Amino acid sequence: MLYPNNTDPAEIYQNKEWQLTLQRAIAELPLKYRTVLVLRHLEGFSYQEIADIMQIPVQTVGTQIYRAKALLQKKLKQLQERGHPHG
Repeated sequence: MLYPNNTDPAEIYQNKEWQLTLQRAIAELPLKYRTVLVLRHLEGFSYQEIADIMQIPVQTVGTQIYRAKALLQKKLKQLQERGHPHG
C-alpha cells in the first residue's frame, strides 16, 4: 500500500505540491545559502561539519543558515502571492 488508509488523496496531493514549491524556492536561493540549508537540514550535518566541508568559520555557517532561512521565507511568501499552493 502506498499511503495509510486514513490519508485523504487531496491531502497527499497538497503535500506533494508543497514539497515541489519548497524545492522550487530552495533552488532559487544563492548557492552558498542553498548549500548550507541542504547540508544542515537535508543531510543532517553539524555546523562544524559544514564549516569543514565549505572551508568557512563555524560562525559564518550559522549566519548563512539564518540568512538562508530568511530568504527562503521571503521566496515562499512571493510564491504564495503568485498563487502557488502552500507556498
